[in-house]
Amino acid sequence: MASSDSLPVVLVVSADSYKSAFFKRTLKGLFYVIDAIDSFTAVDWLKSVQASLIILDEKTLLNTWPIIADHIRNLSGYREVPLLLITNNLKKNFLVKALNMGISDFLNEPFDADEIFQRILVATQSKPVTKKITLMAKKFKKMPSTPPAKLSSPQRFVITEDAIKEIAIVQQKHQSMCLLLLEVDGFQKIAQEIGEEGMHKLLSHIKHVFKVHQRHLDVVLPQGNGRFLMMLPNTSHRAAMTIAETLRKEIQGKPFHIKSHSIPLSLSIGVVTLDKNSALSQSAYDQFGSLLGKVDHALNKAKRKGNQIVSE
Repeated sequence: MASSDSLPVVLVVSADSYKSAFFKRTLKGLFYVIDAIDSFTAVDWLKSVQASLIILDEKTLLNTWPIIADHIRNLSGYREVPLLLITNNLKKNFLVKALNMGISDFLNEPFDADEIFQRILVATQSKPVTKKITLMAKKFKKMPSTPPAKLSSPQRFVITEDAIKEIAIVQQKHQSMCLLLLEVDGFQKIAQEIGEEGMHKLLSHIKHVFKVHQRHLDVVLPQGNGRFLMMLPNTSHRAAMTIAETLRKEIQGKPFHIKSHSIPLSLSIGVVTLDKNSALSQSAYDQFGSLLGKVDHALNKAKRKGNQIVSE
């Protein structure tokens, strides 16, 4: 959490590095700008820091900006925090919808630094933030551009906006969903043995196996280091266990061949189910975070024995 003498925090949710750099440069000295490349990362940040203003990039968030806007407005302490949306959509219906979803104001591209600076100052004219800005302005020349105390990047999975949208749809339709977290056993040792080029071929081999058995609604998200997260919408626990067993046997039954090497492969798999009856008990982000923690725990259990499937 930011200490009382820290700079007020602005959270920019955008995968565009130019936009993040623009806000850091424009607000330098009076605000500390945190950038999040997706909404899931942003939600993680909001668990550890109190933001004075949040900027959402419509191009990054696509159709999930209403989901994160609603989530933010329901967080403790964020009902009145300014929420700005970067968009060039000026249609009346869109703007009215955005305002009803909790958006405070709109930022249009191309950006003008002076205009953006003034509008953000106006947006943050609450007493606590104004007091901080006044104090910071008095020692502007002395103030280093340092982060608030105890601020560090959250540990997280690699999650896309499509994944967030998928779990929101599952909640809205009262459907079940299962997550599989799959990891290639002994991945680091294999990587050392076959090198970088070999690893690219190995990952392509594994993705091909997954694709053969992937249904059109399923979402597969590579996590790095031989891990893959598979989302199975509208899927029962029994069906998910069958899919996991099929993938485990397929990978085990197809050794990876590279040059003169034949490398046996196996998978450890964690499985977790979101029951349709409990799908609305949390927000999409909180629900997803809870599921990820459980499936990670299940995978760690499976890895202790290797080539196992563990359900939580």
